[in-house]
Amino acid sequence: MRRAGKGWGQVEIRYLGYEQKPDGFSTDDEPHLGPDHRTLYFSSDRVIPVHFPRTHEQAQKDFERMESWDNSNTNVWFIPLASLL
Repeated sequence: MRRAGKGWGQVEIRYLGYEQKPDGFSTDDEPHLGPDHRTLYFSSDRVIPVHFPRTHEQAQKDFERMESWDNSNTNVWFIPLASLL
């Protein structure tokens, strides 16, 4: 989000590893400023990258992670903005 005159411009989420999907949609979406005006909330289907080949133990941990929050099912993330204001 950048200053645009006396107000703010459109929110853009960019970070190391950011990618845009082939269909034109990013992996991050729906940014909203929190009620404290110092926290940015957004949804994301980002995941920890998996590299192959995988051992049986690594694959088992991958399955366990799919049952947890890091499962690419559009989780809610937040970024504190205090240091940027």
